Amino acid sequence: MAYKDETFEKFSDSVFSSSPVPGGGAVAPLVAALGIALDGMVLSITRGKSAYSGILPEIEELSKRCSALKEEFFRCSDVDSEAFLALLDVYKMPKACPGRNVLMENALNGACRAPQKIMELCLEGLGITEEVLEKASPSAVSDTAAAALLLKAAASVSELNVLANAKALSDKASARQMICECAALAKECRSKADSVYSKTKAL
Repeated sequence: MAYKDETFEKFSDSVFSSSPVPGGGAVAPLVAALGIALDGMVLSITRGKSAYSGILPEIEELSKRCSALKEEFFRCSDVDSEAFLALLDVYKMPKACPGRNVLMENALNGACRAPQKIMELCLEGLGITEEVLEKASPSAVSDTAAAALLLKAAASVSELNVLANAKALSDKASARQMICECAALAKECRSKADSVYSKTKAL
């Protein structure tokens, strides 16, 4: 599957349907992709202003990072859905099926790793957003705040998906560690996003 190649209408209709895929796990990184795209837009606007010619190399570098991260979010949307489908396949297996427990543990871990990776990328994106806010034209900073809020939302949704699957792991020590790591990621994402939002409102 490649959600990035679908029209928005087709994708939203798929989300609207009774199918569990695409669900929140696939939607979250696409929301994040829109967030980092807004950062890219702000940089593009700034690039066109002569007052910022002195920092053009920095603007260009940030723009490249935004573009690469946007593509990574698209990839994560597909990976998350694939991981969830793999988990559903194991759930459908008879409980007495040999090796089912091992397959279940592996599938649950895969379903946790995908949203955790999204959270890590959201944190990276928010770091970029902070840099954009410092360097961008004031005329476009409201979109920087919008980017921060979208990345924050994507991270929060992804944390919920980690929690849902980690709780079912047999390895409780590993589950606790994963949950703690994601809680820390979510907290840092909220802090960065809220900071950008507050600074933008104060401008």
